[in-house]
Amino acid sequence: MLTFKTYWDEYSVKTVEERREYFDALDKPDRQQLLKSFFDDGWHDLFMQNLIDKSLDQIKQQFSIDLLDMRIKAIKFGKVFLIDKDIWETIESKICQYADYCNIDIYFGGLLIEDWGRKNQFYRIRAKQNKWR
Repeated sequence: MLTFKTYWDEYSVKTVEERREYFDALDKPDRQQLLKSFFDDGWHDLFMQNLIDKSLDQIKQQFSIDLLDMRIKAIKFGKVFLIDKDIWETIESKICQYADYCNIDIYFGGLLIEDWGRKNQFYRIRAKQNKWR
């Protein structure tokens, strides 16, 4: 029986083109079995988490914002953050693109995001009252 693990053990080091050629060369039942194994065996979650981790690293590098650290500090220690709206909306869009595929509450859950500033040019980000404290 063809499993994604068997496929990945051999093809993870290959180029995307070589992986695609292999996949395209499979007959329809084997392709379906490989895709079924990908989802049933939890590979989907691993690949999604890797994509999110890369996005978090890009956010940290580009904006010097560690999203997980910020959320912990807001919820656990009551810290309040002011972040430029454009930056925060970019961060949200990078992470929210995965919302249909996994739970993104670990990044934004428990946070209250409010407009702030004379021209509402910032978001004031803090913990929702009595959420986890």
